[in-house]
Amino acid sequence: MSADKQSSGMSQYGGRGSRGGETVFQFWWGSAGSRPFHWSYTQDRDHPIVEDEAGLANLLRHIKGRNCQMRGVKNMAEAAAYADMMVKEGQAIAATNKLVAHYEQRLSKVPSASELEEGKTLIQELTTSVKDGQEHEVSFQAEIERLKMELSTSKDLEKGYAEKIGLMEMEIGGLQVDKQTARNQIHCLEQRREELSKRVMELTSTVQGAKKAVHDAKVELAAAYSRLLAGIKEKWVAKKEYTMLEGQAAEVESNLALIDQITKAAIDLTVERPRLQAELDDLEAHCKSKKVSDFTLSKLDIPQVSEISVVRPMDVDEQGMPIGLDEFGSNKDAFPRGLVDGSGIVFATPAGELKE
Repeated sequence: MSADKQSSGMSQYGGRGSRGGETVFQFWWGSAGSRPFHWSYTQDRDHPIVEDEAGLANLLRHIKGRNCQMRGVKNMAEAAAYADMMVKEGQAIAATNKLVAHYEQRLSKVPSASELEEGKTLIQELTTSVKDGQEHEVSFQAEIERLKMELSTSKDLEKGYAEKIGLMEMEIGGLQVDKQTARNQIHCLEQRREELSKRVMELTSTVQGAKKAVHDAKVELAAAYSRLLAGIKEKWVAKKEYTMLEGQAAEVESNLALIDQITKAAIDLTVERPRLQAELDDLEAHCKSKKVSDFTLSKLDIPQVSEISVVRPMDVDEQGMPIGLDEFGSNKDAFPRGLVDGSGIVFATPAGELKE
């Protein structure tokens, strides 16, 4: 979006703020100012937001549950994979919004139910008028015949009756013209109703196709989500095994050193045993006080394409966090060697660990 066409607005969930060179709004599910759980965002680049991978990932990062802690995209251990998933999700959202706007524009041109009801009422009125005209025509014909019979028996009333007959014939002619006009209008209205019915059926079919396309896109996102969490869990399990083996190796080294010192009579066992027992108790207390998160894979719940389908939320824990996410944020700082590409996903490796 160009600078002279910068998008702006005020959400019902928060106010405006500023962050860097970008205008920032505040919403209830994030935090960017004095008001808690509020943030907002305005794109002022010369291209759509869906083409700005870094900006889109930073924007969608704020859409999370209450009390959710998440670091900036640049500080994430899986920044590239997270940005790639957010770009695909943003493109799907943009395509959906564009399609919905297109359908709303098409539907705005379709006559409303009140207009169709007025057309039906007009058809009924014209039909009734034609029937009444036919009844009047029959009665007028009977009256003309009766007057003709009176003229044959009374020539004194011939002139008056002739005038009445002329007037009635003119009225009959007018009624016939009105009847033909009403028939033409009824025919046009019937054609219009058929055209509108076809358009409604076409739009209904198109909407069903759009719903299926949106469902397919959500299924694809769910598959990408499952693959990402599977890779994270695999690396996490490997890291735990590596840490356990490293601890066992350190314990063996410590035991060997202790044996050497005992052999050289450099350690008094009566003094060293109580000291090591106290150190062990202190370490066990520290281990119990630490919280360790576990990765649990869960599937994105994709609703069926149906008007009666119910959208079910993702699986969450007792704190409202989606299962499978680390609520303590990124662990990027724990990996001094940087990022290593593995199995198509970027992962960090601890110091001393070699890339497979």
